[in-house]
Amino acid sequence: MKKIENNSSGNLKNIFFETGKANLLKTSENELDNVATFLLLNPKVKIEIYGHTDNSGDPSSNLILSQQRCEEVFKELIKREVPASRLSYKGLGETAPLSSNATAEGRKQNRRIEFRIVIL
Repeated sequence: MKKIENNSSGNLKNIFFETGKANLLKTSENELDNVATFLLLNPKVKIEIYGHTDNSGDPSSNLILSQQRCEEVFKELIKREVPASRLSYKGLGETAPLSSNATAEGRKQNRRIEFRIVIL
């Protein structure tokens, strides 16, 4: 088993939303269950949830959308009995791309939810 390190991060690759909305798709359920299970099995771990978008559309709208998507992930983890005190979230919009927004594949990679372990 890999050691959990403070300030480590990861992408949640199977969190999906309706296009241009903060509505989680049913296909996200397994990934949310996995994150909740991880947190419940590791009670000293707190995480920050970060939402990202590609650069399609208005930057201020993308920032709001990324914040709303983080909030939805936050709510879903709480529904799975993760204490809210162990979670925080922030939308970053299009400010931290992983790839170029010049291609469809790059934009797809930039639309993501990340988490970072902030305390053990």
